[in-house]
Amino acid sequence: MNHIWVLFLAHVVLSTVATEVHESGELLNTAEVCQYMQCVEDGSKLSLKFNETMWKQFSEQLNTTFDLNTWNWSKLDDLVQENRTFEVVFNGLETLHVHILQGHGSVTTLNLDNNQIAMVENEAFANFKALMTLSLRGNMITVVNDFVYNPNMLQHLDLASNRINDIKGLKTYTLSHLTYLNLSHNLIKSIGTELSKLEALETLDLSRNAIKRREKPIILPKNLQQLLLHNNELTTWPFETVPETLTDLSLGFNQINLTKEATNVRRLDLSYNRLASFCGECFPSLEELDLSGNYLEALPRFGNQPTRLRKISFNRMPNLQSIERSTFQGVTEQLHELEISFCPQLTTIEFHAFADLKELKRLDLSYNALQQVPENMVNWNQIEQGVNLQGNPINCACSMQWLVDRVIPAMHSKRELHKLFPNLRCAQPAIYKDHLIVHLTVHDNLMCRKYQEMDLPGMETVVQLMKEHRQMQFVRAQQIILAALICGIILEGVSAELGVACALPAGPPVPIGLARSLSGSKSSSSKLELVVSSVIRSRDSSFTGGVVLPVVAPDVDAGKSGVSPL
Repeated sequence: MNHIWVLFLAHVVLSTVATEVHESGELLNTAEVCQYMQCVEDGSKLSLKFNETMWKQFSEQLNTTFDLNTWNWSKLDDLVQENRTFEVVFNGLETLHVHILQGHGSVTTLNLDNNQIAMVENEAFANFKALMTLSLRGNMITVVNDFVYNPNMLQHLDLASNRINDIKGLKTYTLSHLTYLNLSHNLIKSIGTELSKLEALETLDLSRNAIKRREKPIILPKNLQQLLLHNNELTTWPFETVPETLTDLSLGFNQINLTKEATNVRRLDLSYNRLASFCGECFPSLEELDLSGNYLEALPRFGNQPTRLRKISFNRMPNLQSIERSTFQGVTEQLHELEISFCPQLTTIEFHAFADLKELKRLDLSYNALQQVPENMVNWNQIEQGVNLQGNPINCACSMQWLVDRVIPAMHSKRELHKLFPNLRCAQPAIYKDHLIVHLTVHDNLMCRKYQEMDLPGMETVVQLMKEHRQMQFVRAQQIILAALICGIILEGVSAELGVACALPAGPPVPIGLARSLSGSKSSSSKLELVVSSVIRSRDSSFTGGVVLPVVAPDVDAGKSGVSPL
């Protein structure tokens, strides 16, 4: 019996909901305002977006243009329901001057972006008693006035991408609930105490203006948590003190040359400034730090106590030349990500430089000037997201064989790390130039092998390149000896007893006596081959790592029969 009652009640509830949904849909279809505005319902919130095309069709008989200042906001009354709020969007209008609007008590979000608005009257939005979000992005406003009336519920104010150069009106703002203020992409040149009264403000975006520090420092709201001041014209630290609540501070792309203490900041962006040093102890709560694009010659130290740092970026530092072992020793146990890339003078990493970073998951050392890296600089097995060495001029010598034997195969076994291979190439020796290092894992101990040991399956291309290079050396040596012979013959008639050497910059000196003996010998071609081979032996170190390869003198008869001496 009970289950029958349950089914009956469920049927009643579903029928009621279906009826309400049907009635709501009918209401949206029949309401006049929805004939020229796109009406979309999302739960208890109804979004109405003005559509120019729909308006032209609706007002075809009236033959009138839409006027925001005279529009009757009471037309929203037809859509009012219990607990329903409105988001109203008017974009793309040509409304230069916004007067005091009629407003509506159910509108909580008003979007007037990209309308060419140049001036807004005082208290223009005072009749929107429930307004919580106001966006005026992409207009031509130059001065900030008291847009709203006190008391108000405004929490989110977006004035980005205007032409604002005067924010003195914010001094008298009574925005006791405002938590977000965006003034980015404007023409603001200075900030003083204008924002200090916004006591509820948590996020302030002043990026991409022309702000310079005046004689007096910037005074920030006392409860501010996030401050964006990047892409301005600051030349020094802009604050005397910062609120204890401030945890996120962005000052990148300025011209700052020094820093001061900010003990509670967790995320700090000082990239692309003019810092030659950094006070690591001034920011004991740091979790993320970006010092990219500064002029530090050595990486900063972070004091003697363990830090909370989880991510550090030291990219594009033109003066950084080496990474010392003591930089990260014992102080950054929680570090997960470390980026040191695009540093054109970084050539040296000391042994065990990153060995103390027990929690390191990602290490980016790409596009530096590293020819070799020490095997024990880091615990390679613990780096889950891999070590990025792409773009470095790696010298694929025998001393780097460990990379091919152990690190590359381990990375190759994880498909997600294959993205670290495309630009991981050899820069030298010449025989391996531009070869992918991952391809050198085909044969064991390949980087340490001599030329004669490389005649293996799969090495045909490499061997052919080596032979061609050696042939070029042989031809060059022949040219040197021929020049020496000519020089010897000429000097023989001038000063036969000088006994000096006829030397060329491109090769070793050849005594005149040797030249004379070669020129007068009936088997000069054979002796020429011997001298050429001798010159090659003295110059041939590109492929053998300094080991001189034995060269057998070619048989003269074999040469006559057309057999190549090589």
